[in-house]
Amino acid sequence: VRSIGSPVFGSAPSGMLLTTAPFRNALGRDLLIEGIAGSYGYFRAGALARSSEGKNAITVGVVRQRNDGYRAQEWNAHDQAFATSRFLHKRGITQVFLTWQNASWALPGSIDSLTATNDPRSARPYSQSIDAHIEKQQIMGGIATELAMGKSIRIRSGVHAQLIDKKNPFGTTAALSGYKVETIRAAGARLSISGDHALVKLPISWEFGVEALLERDQLQENTYANAVYGDVKTKGDSRVGNLNAFALTTTKVSKRIFLLVGLGLERTAYRHNDLLVATEQNTKTNARPTPLLGLEYLLVGGITIHVRYAESVNRPTISELLGSTGVFNTDLDPELINELEAGVHWGSDTTPARISLNWYTRRSELPITA
Repeated sequence: VRSIGSPVFGSAPSGMLLTTAPFRNALGRDLLIEGIAGSYGYFRAGALARSSEGKNAITVGVVRQRNDGYRAQEWNAHDQAFATSRFLHKRGITQVFLTWQNASWALPGSIDSLTATNDPRSARPYSQSIDAHIEKQQIMGGIATELAMGKSIRIRSGVHAQLIDKKNPFGTTAALSGYKVETIRAAGARLSISGDHALVKLPISWEFGVEALLERDQLQENTYANAVYGDVKTKGDSRVGNLNAFALTTTKVSKRIFLLVGLGLERTAYRHNDLLVATEQNTKTNARPTPLLGLEYLLVGGITIHVRYAESVNRPTISELLGSTGVFNTDLDPELINELEAGVHWGSDTTPARISLNWYTRRSELPITA
């Protein structure tokens, strides 16, 4: 998902996934309203208005979510509104989306093993005294197009941009505390070609593509001891360039067996300007192939079993590269991630119920702790 099976909207390195666009399948209009409540002050309310007329469709939605959290100083709040539209034309489809969100969440701080046993719902006292939390506002929009080139070739393209503003009064102790204000401006583009052919009489679907991302991150951190706003501690202007390449194939080995094989490649370059001492630092990650393997088998009775293995990289963010000291760390490598999933599924749109059981494990090498 992260590097190989890239999503239509957003970017693979962001970890964003959209499996199904929220459009109405049949012609007409409808309004969906949801309400969910749970333990520890959790509730979620949302509404979705959908319209599908002829070749065009539009969906507009809002979400409001709150949670007090299991631990003290662990609350979170989330508000979001979005609109997305789809236009069918002679040779393909175009989708446009725009989303806004306002989110905040508290930072309880880590606890040691003794506290976890005796008082697992507690938070660091200093975090509570300064109300350590993060506030984030984001707006993101983009357009994605798929064009048919003949009977079996398709070209997919997409561009998107996002604006993020964050405030981060944080700290677990007076020594490790600060007040961060961060502004992020980012844009990305994606281009791929895909098709369906027969290889040695075996039906095969394939896709090859590239994705480029550009980001500018402006960060200022002031000292913030005992909730008192102080002098400038860090002031930086950073730029990130990310390039992904991927290839993905799905082969129908037999009537009941499908084989998925993919390969990804990612490289990231950073340029950081320290505005306090007027210095510039540059670093980049080495490109590393990341494979994807999957097997799906259809049993009698509509039961499907599958197993998938994937590798990916998790590149460090600007905040992680700066760490707690504000000094840009050019030696911090990306995390190397191995994932394995297996599962069984029964049911479809025509059955009265669906049942899925999945097992999943994830292993990370060179974990980022800065």
